[in-house]
Amino acid sequence: MSQQIHATNAFGSSFDIVIVGAGMVGLSLVHMLRPAISQGLRVALVERFDLNVSPESDQTPPSFDGRATALSFGTRQIFEQLGVWQHIAAEACAIEHIHVSEKGRFGQTHLDCQESQVEALGYVIRNRALGRGLLRDIPPSITVLAPRAVKQLSMIGQGAQLQLPLPPCSHCSARLVPVGAGLSQGDGQHRASQQPAPPRPWRGGAASVGEGGRWLQAALRPWRARRREAARARRQA
Repeated sequence: MSQQIHATNAFGSSFDIVIVGAGMVGLSLVHMLRPAISQGLRVALVERFDLNVSPESDQTPPSFDGRATALSFGTRQIFEQLGVWQHIAAEACAIEHIHVSEKGRFGQTHLDCQESQVEALGYVIRNRALGRGLLRDIPPSITVLAPRAVKQLSMIGQGAQLQLPLPPCSHCSARLVPVGAGLSQGDGQHRASQQPAPPRPWRGGAASVGEGGRWLQAALRPWRARRREAARARRQA
């Protein structure tokens, strides 16, 4: 890999967002948050696997395995906006035709990229190449905790608290904990606390990234408040 991912701890143990899992979902979220990170959003990334291992290693992270993933054309457009596509385009195989049918059943559908007036209907890419591309240009100001596993996740009044097994950051808290991968309940190694959630959980807490934008908007409120206070201080100076 051309970029080394270092375990840093820039903000102590308190963050706006802690992303659990440096898989496709978690790393894509890191890139989507890049503008806010550059303006002071405190983000940590927790991953069970070493992010600096060789792609040929037997202990490669899940994003670096030998399986393949199909990406839609819309995903390509998103990756282009995030600056990721340029790192994976050479490894992506275009899907130009799609045939949909079921054996023994009536009817079938044919899709063609030329008829849809797009360069491709989608792309197939090996996870190893996709993972390498997503790990490129990770913002240096985020806190990367890898290889680290989440031992326990507990709900607190204004978000969530995570227990990690190793120093220097054995405990950390965040208003939002998107779980892309790397945390499973009841497997003995990563267990979620059974404490009841706050009455209004959208003010902070843990959730999968698919639960909608309200969680992210809530987590961004303190960062936006800090920006407003900083701008007010500059005007008064």
